[in-house]
Amino acid sequence: MDPLTHSLFGLVLGQTGLRRVTKSWAWIAVVASNAPDLDSVFEPFGDLRHLVWHRHFTHSLVFVPLVAVASVAIVKYILRRDVE
Repeated sequence: MDPLTHSLFGLVLGQTGLRRVTKSWAWIAVVASNAPDLDSVFEPFGDLRHLVWHRHFTHSLVFVPLVAVASVAIVKYILRRDVE
């Protein structure tokens, strides 16, 4: 999926209940849904590196808590306020 599809999926998934938890739910959902594909930074260097690393550790269940914490931290940093 492309980043637009990831972002829309995050927004739709956030509608299921994240709205009741925080006011910044939309930002967190968009960042969190795009975070596992940060391995795409290897794509400009050639197809081989991208194929080796895409859907590797960033798409694992072990990485999910790290993505969640990092997404909230990124949104908190960008918005320059507490995520309530």
